[in-house]
Amino acid sequence: MRIYLLSTVPTRPPQQVQGKNQSSTNLLITWGGIRAGHAQGKIIGCNVYVNNDTRHVVGAGSRDITLTGLNKYAPYTVEISANTSKG
Repeated sequence: MRIYLLSTVPTRPPQQVQGKNQSSTNLLITWGGIRAGHAQGKIIGCNVYVNNDTRHVVGAGSRDITLTGLNKYAPYTVEISANTSKG
């Protein structure tokens, strides 16, 4: 279990999260940055969660990921959280 102090995590999630299908089993997810004043430190990357389970770590310079090997016609939930140098 990890516990983070509220002063070390961003107070807002990445903005403008969008998904676009690349094929029947691939999905491109894109997002914007964290608004100024909400980062609570230097953003060092993002975690991308699929259906509250699978986690993909993306570096700070990236604002997209292609999810591959998805099931056709299946619903997916994608969540993105930012990581800072403090937590």
